[in-house]
Amino acid sequence: MSVTKPLTAMKGYLGANIRKRLNSDGTAMLPAITITRQTGSRAVTIGKLLLEKMQSRVEEDEPRWQLFEKDLVNFVLRKSGLPESLSKYYPENPTAYVEDALEDIVGLHPSAYKINERCHSTIIELCKTGHAIIIGRASNLLTHDLPNTLRVRFVGSLEARAKHIMTTMNLNERDAYDHIRHEDTLRKRYARMNFNQSDVDNPQHYDLVLNTDHLSDDAIVNIISIALANKLH
Repeated sequence: MSVTKPLTAMKGYLGANIRKRLNSDGTAMLPAITITRQTGSRAVTIGKLLLEKMQSRVEEDEPRWQLFEKDLVNFVLRKSGLPESLSKYYPENPTAYVEDALEDIVGLHPSAYKINERCHSTIIELCKTGHAIIIGRASNLLTHDLPNTLRVRFVGSLEARAKHIMTTMNLNERDAYDHIRHEDTLRKRYARMNFNQSDVDNPQHYDLVLNTDHLSDDAIVNIISIALANKLH
């Protein structure tokens, strides 16, 4: 007889245990999640579904969950009193430091280096506060010592990821492969230039690594939910 509980039977366990860990002042340490990904592994799609799942378990007196991906830079710019129109200058990839210096001298806008620093401190702040899902920006490296934060990595075969990109971005096969290689290269450079980490696929940098090829979005959300509950228990 199988002793494995079905996922539906875990709901009560998750609700009872997902906030077991406490801060030093005795208040509940709210959970947070970081997701880094290989391009095309459905991180944004799954992140939105995960947000709905997490929010459905929040009590009335608790803060709502928030999801940050491309809008993280806009969030940082707003906090810094800067116009969101500047966000085009700060994609998730490195800018040459010579260009940064020139930008500072001319005074056109804050350098990418400065905005990256603000993004990094904001990610740490959001995860310490809890109820945040952060996608990208090497957030797993920034939160490696936060006990309330589950660090997740999505991977997948090049073929499966290309199919997803072709569908979501309406690209042909060749352009989809080119897009994946370009984006993955930029993300590796970002980790190397900002954190001196070139091996973004090293499983030691994560609590959970998921191959999204043969798992449904719902299954992945359930797996993350269970892993988060166990980390905080």
